[in-house]
Amino acid sequence: MSEERLLKIYLEEKKKKPVKLTTPKSGEKKALVEMATENAKEATIGKNLEQKSIAVLEELQKRLHLKNDPHRMECFDISNIQGEAAVGSRVTFIEGEPDKALYRRYKIKTVEGPNDYAMMMEVLSRRVKGKEEDALPDLLMVDGGRGQLSIALQVLKELEVEGVDVIALAKEKTISSFQGKRIEKLQERVYLPGQKNPIVFSENSPVLHLLQRLRDEAHRFAITYHRKLRSKEFLAR
Repeated sequence: MSEERLLKIYLEEKKKKPVKLTTPKSGEKKALVEMATENAKEATIGKNLEQKSIAVLEELQKRLHLKNDPHRMECFDISNIQGEAAVGSRVTFIEGEPDKALYRRYKIKTVEGPNDYAMMMEVLSRRVKGKEEDALPDLLMVDGGRGQLSIALQVLKELEVEGVDVIALAKEKTISSFQGKRIEKLQERVYLPGQKNPIVFSENSPVLHLLQRLRDEAHRFAITYHRKLRSKEFLAR
């Protein structure tokens, strides 16, 4: 039985009366059918993407043993050249997608010289102290390794903030050998509180790709602000 016949039977059963199906060949009715078809395709694609995003977030929570559903994720990054024009950035993802209205930039005010740890502490302290105006994230991520993770945990402890999951994502050099040859490559590692060894995802992991997107966006946002400040300083000389 053809799809058209099946559709006719279904509609007649639903409407309790005879139904006539037509296929417009041109004009306004054809345009309406094409528009409806396109809308249906977009709705299906949107639904599939939403389901995929939910699955990735669920896997993220499971693999990293997070207390919270990672509905709101924030990543922080520092950008400077030997301490000059130092800035910090915060980017926010909601349900796995960027929300640029919640991005923030921080000009470093209290740190002199190249001290990324102190800069990260300043940025995170300013972020957490402003929690009354802007809800804290479910998952807070810093760009860096175990040292930056320790800074984030210290800030939350000193400011008596609980209930926020904290991780760090670092791209670090690994050394291995194959057939007597030394092989060096960069590997993404996720550091968790209280866990000695970092978590390493496969390169094609959707969870890793999400964390990389979050980190790379924070890095881009920080560098953009850093370059803007450097340009202003150069023109002011």
